[in-house]
Formats: sequence, C-alpha cells, structure tokens
Amino acid sequence: MSIRDHIIQWARQNEPVSINEIAEHVQILFDKQASAARQGMDAAKHHGSHMEAEAKRLHAECNPSALDSERQANADLTEELEALRGERDALAAHVKRLNTCFKSTSAMLPCDWQAEMFWLFAQVPETSLARLIAEKQAERLEGIAATLPLTRTGIWRYLQDEIAGLRRQAEELAE
Repeated sequence: MSIRDHIIQWARQNEPVSINEIAEHVQILFDKQASAARQGMDAAKHHGSHMEAEAKRLHAECNPSALDSERQANADLTEELEALRGERDALAAHVKRLNTCFKSTSAMLPCDWQAEMFWLFAQVPETSLARLIAEKQAERLEGIAATLPLTRTGIWRYLQDEIAGLRRQAEELAE
C-alpha cells in the first residue's frame, strides 16, 4: 500500500480529521520510513565493509607479486632441503666408512682409545644431535644473559639456571 492510500484509509477511519492531524500522521509515516531506510543503509554499509575486507584478503592471496614471492620461497626451501639431504647422506656414508675403518684397525689402538671409540660408535646419531642442540641452546641463552642489565637479577638467575640445566643435559648425553 502506498503512503497516499494509507493516509486516505486512516483519514476515513478517523473522520472528521483536521489538516494538522493528517500532517502529523504523514510526519509519523515519514519518520518510520526514514528510520527503516537508515537501518537498511547501515546494514548495507556494514556488509559492504565486510565484503571489501574479504576482497582485499582475496586480492592479497591472488596478487602476482605475492604468488611470485611464495614460489621463490618454496624454490629456496626445496633447494635447501635437497642440500641438507645430500649433506645427511654424505655424513651417513662418512660415518659408515669411519666405522668400517675403525673396526679393521681397532686392534692397533691403545685399550683406552678402543673403549672410547667403541662407545662413540655405539651412540645413535639422535643422541649426538640432542647433545648438539642442548649446547647450542645453552650458548644462545648465555648470549641473551650477557645482554641483560644486572638490575634484572631474577631473569638473569633464571637464565643461568636454564643454561646450567642445558649444560648438564649435554654432559649426560655425552656420557
């Protein structure tokens, strides 16, 4: 129903009606319409800003320069992975060769060296790696602790405790 039809129907139901009453009723209808229009526009703006943000996110994902950058990063990582695999295989072959060489010449070594070498070859690579990681972590924490001012004694003591724990762990792995 149009506003005109609504006003005519309202006027017939409420006869006699003065022009001022009609004007007030028209004003009420206009206010309701304006309020509904504002709510619709607010909802449209909110939805529009959401859609704009989504469009920017999708554009960033599809951006040619971003894709090229990701491709280059993947290529670099793949290259590094291949290099690390090659290094790992070379180290494994070297350890195997050293083990074979030691076993064939161990009779010529002094007894204390033989015991040390047998112990060393009995260790699994994961033990050596865990020891190396613990040593590196301790060194990194020592570097951080060296930069702290002495006023932060609580943090400094905590780091010293962590360093000592990592050093103990590395020593235990060496035994």
